[in-house]
Amino acid sequence: MFSAKRIESFEYIRVEEMHTFVSRLFGLSGKPVVLVKQLTHLTLTIMIRMVLGNKYFGVSGDDRLGSDSKMSVQELQEMIDEFYVLNGVFNVGDWIP
Repeated sequence: MFSAKRIESFEYIRVEEMHTFVSRLFGLSGKPVVLVKQLTHLTLTIMIRMVLGNKYFGVSGDDRLGSDSKMSVQELQEMIDEFYVLNGVFNVGDWIP
């Protein structure tokens, strides 16, 4: 999945998402922007499109995962952050059989 040829074939996804990213930043001009949040959104949309093959995040303000989905980008990001925290937590079972 992540060979050089395969990554190269996904260039159009990265280009499209970068255009959307720049448009979103342009739309937010004059307002304070948390760049980390915007870059995380960009990364998630690119990864989801590369892995699943579809665009699951909306372009509208609510950024739902699909027309019938109840999950937003922020909720997905919170789940990923929680996963990383829980994955890094010390597990006694790893050390004591």
